[in-house]
Amino acid sequence: DLEAMIADTSAEVAWAMSDAIVDQDPNAAVAAAERLADQGDSVTPLIYQAAKRLREANMALDALDSGLAPREVEPALPLHPDAAKLLVGRVRDRSPAQLRAAACAIADLEWWTRGGSDYPDRVALTLAVRRAAGVRD
Repeated sequence: DLEAMIADTSAEVAWAMSDAIVDQDPNAAVAAAERLADQGDSVTPLIYQAAKRLREANMALDALDSGLAPREVEPALPLHPDAAKLLVGRVRDRSPAQLRAAACAIADLEWWTRGGSDYPDRVALTLAVRRAAGVRD
């Protein structure tokens, strides 16, 4: 009950959505996206946040795949040190193909919300976030 009474800020929920996409956790990603939609948040900033997080995840994974140790990768990321450490831990089990597919889903979301489909923004958001988090229908 207490959790339901405490409202997260939109920024915190947007971070949670982006992290869940990187984690390939569709339930958490969609729950965060729907919470943001329920609050009346615009889709455009969510696209930006998710795309930004996926770029950072790709940077981290590329560096790890090149043979750098996590302690070398973390300071090179454009993040707070604690956030960088968490992100490096998140991407260790991801593949470049997973991150690329997630980025493509977010790119589709941007296109859909700019007139590229007849989906309402909320439907487009849910579909894209599910795909970005690894759901393959």
